[in-house]
Amino acid sequence: MLSIYINKGYIVLSLLLCLCVCSCKQEKTIEKNFAVSQKLQPSLKTLQEIIKFGNIYTTTDYLVLRDVHSNATDFFYVYSRPNLKFLYSFGHRGNGRNEYLMPTVIKNMPSNQFAFRDHATDNYATFLLTDSTAILLNETKHPVSDGRFFWEINYVANQQYLLKRSNSKLSTRELWNLDDYCSLDKLPNTFSLEKELGDAYYTEFDDCWLSVSQTSFAVAYFFINRLEFGKIKNGKLKLNGFVGVTDAPDFYLFEEAKPGGKYKYNVDNNVVYYEALASTPEGVYALYSGVPWGDLEKKHSSIIEFYNWEGKPIKQFILEEPLSDFVVDENRKLIYGINPDSHEDAILVFNYND
Repeated sequence: MLSIYINKGYIVLSLLLCLCVCSCKQEKTIEKNFAVSQKLQPSLKTLQEIIKFGNIYTTTDYLVLRDVHSNATDFFYVYSRPNLKFLYSFGHRGNGRNEYLMPTVIKNMPSNQFAFRDHATDNYATFLLTDSTAILLNETKHPVSDGRFFWEINYVANQQYLLKRSNSKLSTRELWNLDDYCSLDKLPNTFSLEKELGDAYYTEFDDCWLSVSQTSFAVAYFFINRLEFGKIKNGKLKLNGFVGVTDAPDFYLFEEAKPGGKYKYNVDNNVVYYEALASTPEGVYALYSGVPWGDLEKKHSSIIEFYNWEGKPIKQFILEEPLSDFVVDENRKLIYGINPDSHEDAILVFNYND
């Protein structure tokens, strides 16, 4: 009788081990090893418009720069592609009807739609960009009820959006239906930093960029050397693999540095790994930095890593001029980038045809 129980115990243990192995295999570890590197020298497209651009966006036919100047009249400047001819500006700053104060752009909108959430008014506005004007298609209001705002908003399909919902102490990656204004699913945080750091934890430590193409998505961490790849199916989010570390680094915390240090605040010693992220149907483009946060504005990022959607490293672009933000025109094999700290009046255009 004892041997029967022992045999049953081995069977149960074997089943548990199989389940464990299967669950571990659901998330693959992929090494960051690029077989191909390509050096890219940019051409400069000088702008005549007087703006202080801070971000760059793309639609099917247009390039859009965001003016971050404190007294800017309009937030967004529209340029044709690929010749980068200035067409018009829109998104008027103000407190009146159809005016905005704190827009966060919704990326990956279909065709030539351009949308954003205005955190000052809780309005969601969607425009159709044309050669002559931006046409307001709709505007809705969804107030925030728990103090956590939507960031890194990406359109998926059928009114589904992948986004971060964050405040200074709590951040989650969630799939939402903005028509019904409800959360459909969320990913558990990869790292347990809230528990490990306690009161010293802030969401900046495991902050990340999100990017979506069709039903695939990627995550790139700001202070952690890690990229994650996943799928969106039937209203659910699933991570399939990652590249990089499995443990977060030992962070410098938000406190003043000791006298004689390089930076005023300790947190500036933390290395920035990914400064921006873009994706296309072909794969993921991640702007790699590798410099301390305190030096980021001086140096920015000079490497773009390209992965396919299975997370396989394909190619590494070595940029002769560093970037702070970028978008990709995969059909024309062009990368459009900005670096307002070194080229305050120009768009940098890299051609990566082999």
